[in-house]
This record gives sequence, structure tokens and C-alpha cells, in this order.
Amino acid sequence: MKVSIAQINPSLGDFQGNTEKIRQVIHRAISEDSRILILPYGAISGFPQGNLAASEDFRAALESSMQELAIETLGTSLAVFIEGQEVLHEGKISSEGFTMENADSKHLPLPSIFNQKNYDIFVNIGPKIFEKNRCEAHEMELTILARDKKAWVFDVNLCGATDEIIYTGLSSVISPEGEIFTRLAFVEEDFITVDLENTDHSYPVAEIPAGEEILKHAIVKAVKDYTHKNNFEKVLVSVSGGIDSALVLALAVEALGAGNVKAVYLPSKFSSDLSRDEAYKLCENLGVEIQTIAIEDFHDKFLNELAFLPDAGSWHENIQARIRGCIVMSISNANNYLVLTTGNKSEVAMGYFTLYGDACGGLAPICDLLKTEVRALCRYINTDSEIIPSKIITRAPSAELKDNQADEDSLPNYDFLDQVLFLHCEEGLDCAQISDRLGRQEDVLKIFTLLYRNSYKRKQLPQGIKVSKRFFGLDWHIPATVYPWFTKDFL
Repeated sequence: MKVSIAQINPSLGDFQGNTEKIRQVIHRAISEDSRILILPYGAISGFPQGNLAASEDFRAALESSMQELAIETLGTSLAVFIEGQEVLHEGKISSEGFTMENADSKHLPLPSIFNQKNYDIFVNIGPKIFEKNRCEAHEMELTILARDKKAWVFDVNLCGATDEIIYTGLSSVISPEGEIFTRLAFVEEDFITVDLENTDHSYPVAEIPAGEEILKHAIVKAVKDYTHKNNFEKVLVSVSGGIDSALVLALAVEALGAGNVKAVYLPSKFSSDLSRDEAYKLCENLGVEIQTIAIEDFHDKFLNELAFLPDAGSWHENIQARIRGCIVMSISNANNYLVLTTGNKSEVAMGYFTLYGDACGGLAPICDLLKTEVRALCRYINTDSEIIPSKIITRAPSAELKDNQADEDSLPNYDFLDQVLFLHCEEGLDCAQISDRLGRQEDVLKIFTLLYRNSYKRKQLPQGIKVSKRFFGLDWHIPATVYPWFTKDFL
């Protein structure tokens, strides 16, 4: 018996577009003499649905699309397993023969429309959300299930991205012996028909990317999907000559092509010649058009008008970031460009960014990458040739908002900071446990204090892209108003 699986990248609420995609894979399955086509949950409607699932209009549109697709099976032997429970067959929608094993799987005996051998099949329809270092673990769990149940396992997933979430794809068919029969592509649409009667046949097994490669591929896909699904044609990046904006620019070019990416360089009197030279070299390497708009006159005007404020404090610095934010958003509004912000997870955690300044934008592609991961990904991008100038990667990080400024004037060095953030945010260790492991009790306490003190700032950031186990957003449910309880460990 032949079974087809289709890995779909739907757009939420685009019933017409999603239905057309599914219609095409139905016809392909029919042409390959398949008896069953399995589609991932959310293939018609898109996912996640959020409160839309409670909308009568939304549910009616889903039902109408399903009825329309059922007609495609008239006069054929194909049954389509769709939206997690329904079977489309002979122009009708039916749930005949399906029984629930648990919340994540469907167990078949197949519907009685099949008069063949009663295969034991588990169908996992996800959706499977991307997290670094998790793809192999998920598949291992399914191979154990297949061996334990002595059953075929069909793992059928969405691919692509919606908002913060990346769907991995990597749909697979696993034999009752626990071997990978076939595996589809990472984050891209794909399709295959397998013959369960012919287990000697060899089917393609797509590789699971690893390390920096999988991070790059995932973020590039998310930037591409967010841009296109939200009807933007071009993106804008404010480049500074620093590593974060360099990485964002490089990822944007890979996602959209250099012609659809614009760069702006906004120097102040504190910007160095090195920053200017490396920003221009970066754009030349990537083939991106760059525009320079000096902000010194704007800055002086603000300082003159706000002379009644005390000289002390950070507002002198933050005004520069907010001038830049105003400029990039003005260019965005005038040209319908999507602004990509450039903050990384280490900075976001510590509140080391300016609200209404460098935080301005529509999408934050690297806000779930620690600073050390940013460096590693830049080096990976330079594997074959120097795309990101080496001086950008090796120079000391600085916001360049005052003379001789360096990030480590305000923060512990990034290597140590990132260890603390990883152990707390992803591994769940508390303040005292991390201090016992790493030492430097005073720095650990400072990091925890900044992390929780700046919750209010993170709540006002643009949408990011989840790649870690615990993303500031979907996975971080901490109120802005919280007392630093962890200090008791050090009293």
C-alpha cells in the first residue's frame, strides 16, 4: 500500500492559498497511486491559530475549504488525513475508524474504506517547533515508539515560520524496526510517497543540519517568511560597524537577496573611522546599497533644547539611539520597508538597549542568540570567504554613544555573561547554584538583578525569532513588577 506525506508551509488565515497548495499535493498523490495522503495539523488554516480558533467565521472558512478539498478525491481511491482527525474520501469528510491514543498521536487501524491488510500505524502530526539541539532528540523518541509498538510511525510536520515560531519540517517515516525509512527537508516544503509493501526500496533521507548551519538556515527561513507573509518586499537594517548589525544584514541578504535589503549608516561624533570603514566594506561584500545620514546636528539640537535637564545620566547617550530610531522608522514608513532590529539575547537580557531607539523595528532576527553564538555564526558565514569583515568580528563591542565606550564597562564580559544566562534561562539553575558552579558571586548577582529589573523593557521589544529552549517571549512569563527574591541567597 502506498502512503504519501506532504510537508506544508501554510499562511495563517490564507484559506485560498493554502487550499491550492493542498489541491496540488492531492493530485500528486493520486498520480503516484497513493491510497493515503497525510497532511500536518494546520495545513488548511495555518498555525498557531490563537483566538481565531474561537471565531465562527474562521471555523466556517476551514469547513468550507475542507469540503472543497474533499471533492478532489471523488472517483479516486485516495483518502486524505487532514487537520488532525478528518479523512477526506469520495467527496466527503469522515472521522471513521480513527481512535485517540494520546494528545499527540492518532492510532490507525485504517478506516474501513480500505479492504487491505490492517497496518498498525501511528501518525504524529506535530506541529514540531524548532529549538536548537532538539531535532535529533525528537526523532529518537519516535524511533523508540516504532520499535516498542512494532508499528510504522509517520511524523508529518509543518515547515516554515509564523511570527516567532519556526516549524522544523523534517517529516519522516519510521519502520517497525525503528529505522528511518525516509526524511523530508528541514524547514522547506516537501513531499514523498512510500510503498509499505516494498520495504527494499530506497527512499531519500534528508540530512538534519547541525551547529551554526542549522541556526543560520532556520533564521534565514524565518526572516523570509515573516517578510513575505506580512506583505513587505524589502527590509532596512541600520548598520553600525558592529557584529550584531553585520550578522543581521548578512542573514537578510541570504533570505531576500541583496536587491531587497537596504542599509543605513547613522554616525554620531562618537562613531569611529573603523566603524564607518567596516560598515561600508560589509555592504560592499554583500552587494547592499548603503546610505549615510549623520546625526550630529540632530543631537546638538536636542541637547540645546534640553539644556534644562541635568548633565549627568544616560539620556545624552539614549537621545542618539532615539534619533536613529526616528530616522529608520521614517525611511520605513516612506518606503514600506520592514526594519530589522539588531539586538542579541545577551543585550536583551541585560536591558542593554534603548527603548524607542535601537529597539525600533518590526522583527528582531537574532534576539534569541547569545553574543557568543553571534560570533560563532559570523565565523561560520565566513567559512569559505570573508563576507563579514574580520575586524567586525574581533573588535571590542561598543555602542559608541560616548568617548572610549565599551560594553564591558557596564556588563560582565560576554563569555561569562552568556554562561550565566544559558544556565539560568535554558537549564533552569538558580542564582546560588550558578554561583557555586562558576564562582564570581558578585557578577552572578548583578546579572540576575539586571535580568529581572529589565523585564519591562523586553515587553516592549519587536517580535523576535525563537531558536532556544527558553525564548524571551513565548517561554518567559515573568511580570515586569517583581522583587529580587534571589538576593536572599547572598545575605
